[in-house]
Amino acid sequence: MATSVEDEEYDFNDIFPTSKYYFDIETKDLNNEYISDCFDISRQIHRDGKNEFIMPCQKLIHYLKYINKYPAIDDKKKSCKYFNYKLMDELKKIRNTCEETKDCYIKMINAYSKESDGIDVCKEYIQEIHEKTLVKFQKLDSLYEIFYKFTSTQEEGENGKCDSGRECSEKYSEYITLCNQISHTGFCKALDKFRDSYNFHMKNESECVKVPRYLYSPFGTERRRTFSISLITMFATSTILFTVYKVNGILL
Repeated sequence: MATSVEDEEYDFNDIFPTSKYYFDIETKDLNNEYISDCFDISRQIHRDGKNEFIMPCQKLIHYLKYINKYPAIDDKKKSCKYFNYKLMDELKKIRNTCEETKDCYIKMINAYSKESDGIDVCKEYIQEIHEKTLVKFQKLDSLYEIFYKFTSTQEEGENGKCDSGRECSEKYSEYITLCNQISHTGFCKALDKFRDSYNFHMKNESECVKVPRYLYSPFGTERRRTFSISLITMFATSTILFTVYKVNGILL
């Protein structure tokens, strides 16, 4: 089995929110697209002949075709990382016939009727994700799911807009406690980026008065202190260089 990506080394940069956002938008209304191919793929992957993988398969194929349109290699890589997570996450929900995630992806490509049709675009980027990293993927995915519900829902009250807002802030507060133990990881940086989106939205949010208006950075004051020290160091270095240059100029 392939070695999984180490938890602390995983870079979530631009996977959240960008890749998740486009996955959700692109796969929102698929109806019966790719249904025949997904029946064939499901038979290849499902150990017990059930059809739970058909709907996820439709979304995954459509997203792969979307990724194939990307001109930039860097964008493809980030999008393929999200596809990697989604495929692995869906496979864990069913009894599958694959030894590892890439094995199932190859089966999808081979079972597809149109000679791959671009769905092999992520072939070189698929790898086993460390179990701890997969859990963090799920946490970030869920957090943005709640946030999008909060920002798009108009109704208030029980199970409405404000309840989603409160749940969002509570989940964030729960997740940042991990950063006290393993600070400055990719996961915490992804949380910090989420905080920026949340705080920006709350500047204009007037309906939900009991929802926190501001989320604090997972890096706390240490981040600001480090930034301040960096500025002071840069200023001191510039002053020293300028002084040395001036003195040398006078001596010359």
